Amino acid sequence: MTLKLNARVKDFFFDREEVRKRLAKKRFNALKSAGAVSRRIIRRQPRKRRRKSRPGETPSVHTDSKFATLKNVQFAYDPSSDGVVVGPIKIGGEQLEEGQTTVPEKLEYGGGTRKNALWRKMYVGGSGPIEVDQKRTTASPKWGKSRESKPVNRGKRGGTGQKSVVDQKGDERMVVFVPIETPAQAARAQRLHDEIWGPKFISANIEARPFVGPGMEIAVGQFPELYAKAPAQ
Repeated sequence: MTLKLNARVKDFFFDREEVRKRLAKKRFNALKSAGAVSRRIIRRQPRKRRRKSRPGETPSVHTDSKFATLKNVQFAYDPSSDGVVVGPIKIGGEQLEEGQTTVPEKLEYGGGTRKNALWRKMYVGGSGPIEVDQKRTTASPKWGKSRESKPVNRGKRGGTGQKSVVDQKGDERMVVFVPIETPAQAARAQRLHDEIWGPKFISANIEARPFVGPGMEIAVGQFPELYAKAPAQ
């Protein structure tokens, strides 16, 4: 079972000559039958419904597309395990960024990630945070004159671009913003930005709606008979 099949899986479909050459005839036929049976059963799990699925149910399908759907399940030979893998295609997987999970993974296991609406990329030529909650005193020589020893938020650039912001937890923070002039500044600004407003992708509270696991539980009971019936020639 897998939830990470991508477009390259077609290179290991059982109609490829390279796959036929790798396997003895009986094992080839047994694995091919196991993959086909598993695919058929898993495809039946998602239901065509108008309503949204409930937690714990198999997911609902709302599209007639033959590609961008949970029913686009494929199987292929897996050289690393010398077995067969089966599961839904990882649609758009090439565009996924680090920290993201595919739709089938979110539904199968729950949780998952969503894009953080507060996140921004820091880059040279833009502006970003350079200091956060740094306490200086009005008695500091950099202030120009002493007015009291009361702690204030300044930042080492004299407070230019200093703002009060609300972070990802709803707390108020004092941040000094500056123009970003070097890649090192951009990297530091990104670290501070992510500390204040969170990473690009954050956890999503999605409750599981498994369909691959339940389908495989049904399929594996048929594997011994499939192997026994697989022709050796």
